[in-house]
Amino acid sequence: QRERETEQYEQEQASAGVVTVETANRVVGMRLRALRMPRRVLRWLDANAKEVEVVLRQRRAAPTFLPDSAGDGIGGGGASSSSVGGAAAEADFRFCLSEIQRNLES
Repeated sequence: QRERETEQYEQEQASAGVVTVETANRVVGMRLRALRMPRRVLRWLDANAKEVEVVLRQRRAAPTFLPDSAGDGIGGGGASSSSVGGAAAEADFRFCLSEIQRNLES
């Protein structure tokens, strides 16, 4: 009976996007809840996958996310995007992170 109730509970949680894992002795447990991403976010991630990877894995600025040097929006490569190292490169990297976050949250 108890095993069947546990199995039913796990199925209900899985259908709600919740996964729970515990150690064998149940001293440590972790619960993970996942939400479906909006299609707009998935399309944006697909279109910008390489640039997002540059920012998140290589930890450097991607010109696509930097303000255009002409001042007409995002995507042209910032004035400091060609700088190597230093405060300007760090500022560009942080700007790219904020652009990724903005696109994921909007």
